[in-house]
Amino acid sequence: MMSQRWMATIVAVGLAVLVACGGGDDADAGSSDTGSNGANGTAGSSSGGASTDLDGFAVPLPGWAEAVTPDIGSGGLDVVLFRVPIDERDATVTFYEEWSGKQSESFLRTDSAAGGVTLQSDVAAGEEKTIISILSPRDGDDFVSVSVSRGVFE
Repeated sequence: MMSQRWMATIVAVGLAVLVACGGGDDADAGSSDTGSNGANGTAGSSSGGASTDLDGFAVPLPGWAEAVTPDIGSGGLDVVLFRVPIDERDATVTFYEEWSGKQSESFLRTDSAAGGVTLQSDVAAGEEKTIISILSPRDGDDFVSVSVSRGVFE
């Protein structure tokens, strides 16, 4: 079970994304350049144009990730927020299903009624956990927001 602190962090991050992006499920924060994410895959740069450094992040980002905002959070919790073009949403789900299928821990998939997808590692309390959330698109959205969280959830 997630702690109240974790839930508060998720809500705060979600609200920050919605405010910064003008609302909705898309994270339309402007254009970006694509940078490297070391052996973990590729990642886009932040909307400010500064290169992101995700070499230490254990979860890869798809090459089509845009407007990447890394390392939001505190207390050993790493969160990376990014967006993907609406036509890459299904490919993003497939990308993370394939990646999670290759991990030593199993992942649980949850589909929301609105069409969002969450993949969550099934680990014991106090162990490092990964949660990948791909939001559902809304009519007229060009992008879909994605969050990848990794850390110890109490």
